[in-house]
Amino acid sequence: MKTEEKNHQTVKLTGYYTLLAAVIGGFSLILNTLIEQGYYFAAVILFIVLLIAIIFSTTRLSKFQIAKSIESISEALPSWKLLYEHDENGRQLKGSSKELIDAVNNAYPIKIKLQRPNERTEVMEAQWVFTENGIVHASNIDQISLGPDETGNYRYFAEPYHYFVIVNSAGFHHASRFFFNGELKSTSDGAPHMTWYGLVPPN
Repeated sequence: MKTEEKNHQTVKLTGYYTLLAAVIGGFSLILNTLIEQGYYFAAVILFIVLLIAIIFSTTRLSKFQIAKSIESISEALPSWKLLYEHDENGRQLKGSSKELIDAVNNAYPIKIKLQRPNERTEVMEAQWVFTENGIVHASNIDQISLGPDETGNYRYFAEPYHYFVIVNSAGFHHASRFFFNGELKSTSDGAPHMTWYGLVPPN
């Protein structure tokens, strides 16, 4: 479909050039006739009109070409794509685990969206990601503990701690919490609904 559109635009552009050349040719003949017959003032006016028309036409054409170039570049850029989604039990909902594994093996950036209770959504960047036995594992260690206050706004805790997370495409979620002095606060395991995205090139 895109090839047909590009061919159509090429034909349209060729026709535009042909028409522009014909118009310029016609004006040139009239201009030469006016000069030969001594109508210099009229020739000057016609030349100015022709010049303005050429500038206007080429400006519009340049804008069109720039817009098409930007569109072509945009179509070639990578974008975030849903690769694999599974529920709390690890059951596939959308995409495929193979597509996710292929993206990881091609070293494409990965992000994971986690569905929490009360319609809360978290997005985690996979800092370290690997595949093993058909399962993708990802971790993130950038988080510092925070939570909502009585107004619902999130704030850092008075005694903050690191929040380290590991998830996998089978539905497993592990978190370890360490105080800044290295003391372990707690650990937890869970199985949230997760969606895996990859920054992949267009098909």
